[in-house]
Amino acid sequence: AARWEECDISEVSSEARNRAKTLCYGVLYGAGKATLGKNLGMDEAEAERHKTSLLSKYPRVREFHRIVEAECKQRGYIETLGGRRRDFPAIDSRNPNAAAAAIRTAVNTICQGSAADLINAAMLRIYRHFCDDTAASVNNAGDHPDGSGPRIDSVAQRRASAGSSAAANAPKGVVRIVNQVHDELMLELPEHMLEEVA
Repeated sequence: AARWEECDISEVSSEARNRAKTLCYGVLYGAGKATLGKNLGMDEAEAERHKTSLLSKYPRVREFHRIVEAECKQRGYIETLGGRRRDFPAIDSRNPNAAAAAIRTAVNTICQGSAADLINAAMLRIYRHFCDDTAASVNNAGDHPDGSGPRIDSVAQRRASAGSSAAANAPKGVVRIVNQVHDELMLELPEHMLEEVA
């Protein structure tokens, strides 16, 4: 928001932050100027200027879109970080609107689907390390009892060791996951364990 508004971080208002968030998500998911203008409360020309400005500051967004489009056209599907697959037969449609919608949805699926994979992996790891004293019996093959599902936990395993010493030594069953809101988790735990669990 500070970069977009060209001001110091301390000067960014909640309104400016929300506008920047709307713009970033809109551009990332391939929103056109009409949708951006409607969501930002401005005319299409101004929305297009903001979109162009954002893409000039973050050119790899366009590169990401091109990569997703190329891979989806080549394979006919995309995969999230956790390995979940979604098919896009319309990616080769002769209808340009249908093909464009497929590309936008493919980008959206990778971003939001992978975010869901990561938060699921985080919840599984927290549960196994801190919440359940029978966590060792949890099926490690996947998210289905028969092991046929994608290994969501593999995402976390690639990004961290099997568990820190703090997690290994922590008493089980004293931490509870009470809520999840998008990419945030709310935990209930003894105050003296706050730093250890965090």
